[in-house]
Amino acid sequence: MAARGLSGQTLPLLFTRHNTKHIKAHAANRWLYRHQVDHLIAVSRSVIERYRPFLDAGSLTPERISVVHPAYRPDRFRTGLDGSGLRRELGADPATPIVGVIGRLVPDKGPDTFLRAAATVLAARTGVRFVLAGTGIMEPELRRMVADLGIGAAVRFLGFRDNVPEITTALTLSVLPAVDCDASSTVLKEALACGVPVIATDIGGAREIVLDGTTGLIVPPGDSGALARAILTLLADPARARAMGSAGSRDVAARFTPERLAAGTLEVYEKVLTVFRSRSG
Repeated sequence: MAARGLSGQTLPLLFTRHNTKHIKAHAANRWLYRHQVDHLIAVSRSVIERYRPFLDAGSLTPERISVVHPAYRPDRFRTGLDGSGLRRELGADPATPIVGVIGRLVPDKGPDTFLRAAATVLAARTGVRFVLAGTGIMEPELRRMVADLGIGAAVRFLGFRDNVPEITTALTLSVLPAVDCDASSTVLKEALACGVPVIATDIGGAREIVLDGTTGLIVPPGDSGALARAILTLLADPARARAMGSAGSRDVAARFTPERLAAGTLEVYEKVLTVFRSRSG
């Protein structure tokens, strides 16, 4: 905004909102969205709900908002990758179920919910391995939790990894246990692209990515019992899980490619420029 003002140009301003964090509806923000932001791109419909006070007050109008989901990288995440390296690292044979979370170890991502669910699953079914790929401020706390729950033999912290596609494809189930912030999870798209069924909490844009019951399962956020039941359900029915993964790979390839992202973004730009030109005479 400052650069636009200093340049003397009156070009349209577009703003993209990438998360579902709370937006304070104070006077400065109301002025910003009423007078400065010509168009808002939301990365999922869930983001728009955070703007409800602005919509109700007239600071934003529906015609100035578009939804354009981010893409995953089909060149990196696809079916047919080799995930055997992780299984060798874990000492797991091809039949061993591996359930994993890929993401930062921070409160928003719900890794503690995942570990409590893991303990419930292990109490009902032995031989399942659980992995967490990523680092973050909760790691010391999570390691203590693993020890307290007595599940250390079945849980592995993988730390930061640069071979995420291979880790993803090695998973039997990919879990997103988030409790906040995930507006349009790339991890869900990447897992589905690899043919891995997903279980996601009903946060942000999860329902816009996961076809509940078809490409994965949706559970309430923060509910470790519901998450454990979903994991056990899919582990007990491998054929259904494989069918979900196959359906998911086809679905994300149709809806979340870079080409779709570019086309959607260009469509918004063209729309905004058309309105701008009509107003400029």
